[in-house]
Amino acid sequence: MNEEIVYINNMSSPRDILLVSQALEHLGLRVKEIEIGAAAYMNPEEVERGTISRALENIGYALIDPEAKLFAERIRSLISSFIDEMLRRPQHMSLEEFLEQECKESFGFICQRFQTISGQRLRIYYKRMRIERVKILLNHSTLTLQEIARKLDFKSGKNLSRTFKEVTGQPISAYTKRQLVTSMQKIV
Repeated sequence: MNEEIVYINNMSSPRDILLVSQALEHLGLRVKEIEIGAAAYMNPEEVERGTISRALENIGYALIDPEAKLFAERIRSLISSFIDEMLRRPQHMSLEEFLEQECKESFGFICQRFQTISGQRLRIYYKRMRIERVKILLNHSTLTLQEIARKLDFKSGKNLSRTFKEVTGQPISAYTKRQLVTSMQKIV
């Protein structure tokens, strides 16, 4: 009797953890650890993966193939590397070209598979990751907004500001002001 791990799509809250845990236990599995997106369990009754998959599908969840999970993690890592490289030197290659070159697959296939696995559109994920880097640069660099926009391949400072507000729900000025207040409170 070995410990097994399954990766589960559509989990996003403590309620989901409870429902998935109950479904697994109902099958006779002994849940060892469960978190959003994954469950580790002991399988004393040798319940088949297909049975687990159907039980989870009946309550609105889906098993993720471990290979697919690795694919999504690889894409996330490649996007992070691409953004790091953008900051080091101007890009002559687009994200599409970069991913196609690294994965040896068409960008359309990569996007479709990423969305199927993660439930998130690749371009939206990429946009959010660039905004996360913007936040880091705003907090820890002396770069101007125009310089940040240029380094992270935004069309302009105005385009960066609009995208920042779209992703975070607040203008850059409100974000930087709040960060400044937080920094001042730490000093005092």
